[in-house]
Formats: sequence, C-alpha cells, structure tokens
Amino acid sequence: MFYIPLWSAWVFNKIIFGKVISYMKKNFKNNAGMKRITRMKYFPCVLFVSFIMGTIDYLLNLLGFYSEVMSFLHYFTQASMGLLTTLVYVTDKQIFTEIR
Repeated sequence: MFYIPLWSAWVFNKIIFGKVISYMKKNFKNNAGMKRITRMKYFPCVLFVSFIMGTIDYLLNLLGFYSEVMSFLHYFTQASMGLLTTLVYVTDKQIFTEIR
C-alpha cells in the first residue's frame, strides 16, 4: 500500500511544480535565477525514476510473477534516489563552484 500514496504525492508535486514554473516564466522573464527555478522540474523525474521499477515489481508480485531481474532493478533504482538528487544539484554552476 506504500505505492498509492507515493504516486498520489508524485502527481500532486508534478502539478504544483508545473504551476510554479509556468508562473515564474510568465512573470519573471528576465530574472537571473529563472534557470535555477526551472531546475525544479527534475525533482519529480528523480522520484519517478527511483520508484517506477519498485511499483512494477510490486504489481508483478501481486499477480504471482516473481522476477529476480525486476527485484534487482527495484532495489537499484530505489537506492539511486540520492545519487540522482545529487546530480540535479551538481548541475547548478553556483553550487558546483562552492563545493569545489
């Protein structure tokens, strides 16, 4: 039952991030920080990539199909959330220069 609230939150986040980004693009066209704001669109993608294989593996297990490959992908993609979030942050030049 973990996946129903998870995907509900993902849809909610996607809608809110989309509205914030479109509002910022419409009202702050010349803002220097606009590039950083538009980077927010990658966070729902990180959540999607991290949990899609787990959802598919869970559904397959409910149907009685067990796959070691899907279980491996499930564990690997869930563990990659921190790595993917780090990659989103590192793409910001200001943060990257401060880290160095």
